[in-house]
Amino acid sequence: MTPSGVLRLAWLSRHRAPIVLAQGIRVRRSTPRLPAARGLKGRIGGTDARAVQLVVLGESLAAAVGVDQHIDALGGQLATRINTRTSRPVEWTIIGRSGATAHEVLGLVDDAVLGAADIVVVSVGVNDTKNLHSRATWRAQLAALLDRVIEASPRAAILFIPLAPLGEFPALPAPLKTVLGRRAEEFNAIAGELITMRPRIVLSDVAFESSHRMFAADGFHPSSALHGIFADGVVTALDRAGVHGVLAATRT
Repeated sequence: MTPSGVLRLAWLSRHRAPIVLAQGIRVRRSTPRLPAARGLKGRIGGTDARAVQLVVLGESLAAAVGVDQHIDALGGQLATRINTRTSRPVEWTIIGRSGATAHEVLGLVDDAVLGAADIVVVSVGVNDTKNLHSRATWRAQLAALLDRVIEASPRAAILFIPLAPLGEFPALPAPLKTVLGRRAEEFNAIAGELITMRPRIVLSDVAFESSHRMFAADGFHPSSALHGIFADGVVTALDRAGVHGVLAATRT
């Protein structure tokens, strides 16, 4: 958490400011630094058809911090589910950086990779929340990111994964988790508004389960089990948008 973020966090929780300030500093110092997953590119399925091109773009969820390999994270698990639904091979590409905000993820957009994508999954917002960006900053920077992804991936279905409820993260003590949890809810509402105003973007479903098994060893980043829940939510959203049928019908 940045110094300005800590100060704003204290301001947001005036009556508990000393506690929240101390907790923010302590969590920052004590949370273990876990590596990102291996296997930024991968493939599921045979070679008898053109592979569905899946891109996962974002912050630590995309990078799969705390998971050993991407086959067990969002990209690999989602590729497996799409392959099962469509009988098409799926190739995944991960473009992710731990700690990145919406503005920083904007700088990661690769026109060549997204230009070939059939499905783009975007995950961002946790760092904007914990760094205590204002609602106006979040709205402006997320809008810029979504517009850039639309521009860069003209043929892709785009899925946005909502922020997980930070109030449930084991690494965050109360009242810090309460403050961040409320902010995440506000940011999700803003994301929903922005998505309804744009073409080809679908808000993913998330059936979050409050359990320690949902988290990596640091109590902050998702475990492979939670990555699976995120993948299930994307599949549900793709079904709702009719994307699986389109993919299964275009095998060449």
